[in-house]
Amino acid sequence: MRKMERKAISPIIATVILISLVVTLSIVVWIFLGGFIKELVIKQEKSVEAVCLDEVEISASVEDLSFDQVIVSNDGDAPIAGVNIAVKASGGEGKLKFYNCPLESGAASTEICAFTTGEDFGIDLIQNCEKVTITPVLLGKGQKSGRHQRSSCDVKAKSFDC
Repeated sequence: MRKMERKAISPIIATVILISLVVTLSIVVWIFLGGFIKELVIKQEKSVEAVCLDEVEISASVEDLSFDQVIVSNDGDAPIAGVNIAVKASGGEGKLKFYNCPLESGAASTEICAFTTGEDFGIDLIQNCEKVTITPVLLGKGQKSGRHQRSSCDVKAKSFDC
């Protein structure tokens, strides 16, 4: 019987291929999962969450029954980049929009955030509104990326029934 000649991959080449495959898969998983991990956002050398709990305090009021103007005052020690205004209408419909109403720290800083209910939210607030929620938004810097990011301070939100 004749001996069959077989050619195979050498163990060194097989090891190199396996290592490169593992490294490639690790990079793909790292990139994919990196989007799920929230970056720590820093404001005044503290995390935004800590600043939100300790230094943010707003007061808000609605000027008239048509809800097109909200007066927001910054009563805390941290500057606020703006506010998120969320409107919940009857039937469960809800809309959220960011308004750039920067407020410096201190009780003297008051801003009128005007919005048009039909254009901005597409909701007739007088007939369909159930609740308006105003949430302060802080501007911080990402610790790793160094980019400015907005972070909403949900624990300090103010709500009004329509």
